[in-house]
Amino acid sequence: MKVVKAVVFKHNSRAEVKPLLETFNQMVNECVQYALKNNIGSPMKLEKVLYDHFKQKYGFATHYCI
Repeated sequence: MKVVKAVVFKHNSRAEVKPLLETFNQMVNECVQYALKNNIGSPMKLEKVLYDHFKQKYGFATHYCI
């Protein structure tokens, strides 16, 4: 299974994108760790469990947390 998520993000330099990609990497790692620790195999269930946490922790618009 291949999952692809695309987001439009306008930027002027590599320095502007790096923090966003680092945060995204942190979010993905947190998802994987949580899923493995709690034996969650469903992306929808994982989204439901972590949605509010990510919204508060990272402060992105809610559609980016998904």
